[in-house]
Amino acid sequence: MQKVLALLLVAALLSGCTGSFVMTKKVYEFHRNIEYKWGDEAVFLVCAYLPVYAIAVLGDTIIFNSIEFWTDSNPLLTDKSDRPVRVAKYGDMKAIMSYDRKTDTIKVDTFKSDVPVSSFMLARTDSGVVMKGPDGAVIAVSSKGTDGSVSLKDADGHLVKRFSPEAVRIAKQRRGSYELACPARGSIVL
Repeated sequence: MQKVLALLLVAALLSGCTGSFVMTKKVYEFHRNIEYKWGDEAVFLVCAYLPVYAIAVLGDTIIFNSIEFWTDSNPLLTDKSDRPVRVAKYGDMKAIMSYDRKTDTIKVDTFKSDVPVSSFMLARTDSGVVMKGPDGAVIAVSSKGTDGSVSLKDADGHLVKRFSPEAVRIAKQRRGSYELACPARGSIVL
């Protein structure tokens, strides 16, 4: 038993990065997709009691996150729909953001009353983030100032808005600890 625990500890230490915990998220999404709240609660309790979550976390920690760290891909992310996706809603407006690890970009699709409004890509640059349309044309560019400010310019290079160092600091505090990418490799800051 001690050899098994030692092997698990070494494997966990070699993983080097927390990874995306895809298996654990899939278990969570499985029971959260049950619309009836008592059914959701029952399935959650069964998953917790029958160590489904413990096995998923262990599998992610030792196997899948290690593979993801060393190869930059997780075998459980088999198709485009499995990429890390976040949805933001405000009234009848919705934005679906999906991160693509291979290209290090975020695709954003916006909707109003579930009707597509726009689509664009965000990609990191040395000085900030570039926003491109579906055709690849630059829409806007953000850049960090030496004083900690962030400037947003349109495709022609005209200043659209400048965020003061104080405004940037407050925005970073509100963002919290959530990151789309592995912290060891960096994340795209919007």
